[in-house]
Amino acid sequence: MTCHRPFTRVGYAPALLQAAAGRPLRTRGEARLAELPEPVRAIVDACAAKHEVSVAELMAGSCQRKVVACRDEVNYRLHAMKPRATIDQIAQWLDRNPAGLMASIGRYAVRQRRKAV
Repeated sequence: MTCHRPFTRVGYAPALLQAAAGRPLRTRGEARLAELPEPVRAIVDACAAKHEVSVAELMAGSCQRKVVACRDEVNYRLHAMKPRATIDQIAQWLDRNPAGLMASIGRYAVRQRRKAV
């Protein structure tokens, strides 16, 4: 019989949960939308209405195709608005990963270029 020691590496779940316990929980959905600045709220509402997606679904992180397309457009429009918002600001507003936001903005830009051709 082998003797296994408990996992103590970085990816071990109890250590991860202990590290996450110190961070405040963030709400997603329409309650999170109330905290956003007015121009950001207007962009999110307009894109959700255009794509026929509920705001709660958009903010919650659904993986449906129409929700992802709507989220890509929201990210692109927030990044392109005047005065320009930084990736870190958008990530904080929408409670998203900055690397995922950059990928989302690029995906939407490529889609728009393909439509123009």
